[in-house]
Amino acid sequence: MPSGVYYQLQGSTVRTAGEEILLSTAGFRDGFFYDVWSGEEDWHRVQIRSDEMPHHISPEQLERRRLRMPREFFEAEYLCKFLETTGSLFGYDSIQAALVAGESVQTIEIGDDEW
Repeated sequence: MPSGVYYQLQGSTVRTAGEEILLSTAGFRDGFFYDVWSGEEDWHRVQIRSDEMPHHISPEQLERRRLRMPREFFEAEYLCKFLETTGSLFGYDSIQAALVAGESVQTIEIGDDEW
């Protein structure tokens, strides 16, 4: 869901103190759902992996799906793992580790482009 839609719906729940429930597969490590999932807001989070639900998806079905999909997409769709943002020069974990370590960020030149 685009974040704008979520914020527009806030008026529907504020008057009645309505409950908000967000459901999604993991997707990419950016955007609205990832921010809510990884943030520190007061949300109750429940994660259920497909391999934890054999009465809904048999291990055999799950294995067939795994063989037909790129690993990253299978892990996001069925194992609740967030994907790296496409087109990134550095992975999310590398960037977070650099920020935590307090390393300064400097631009680098690659050909005529500055990154």
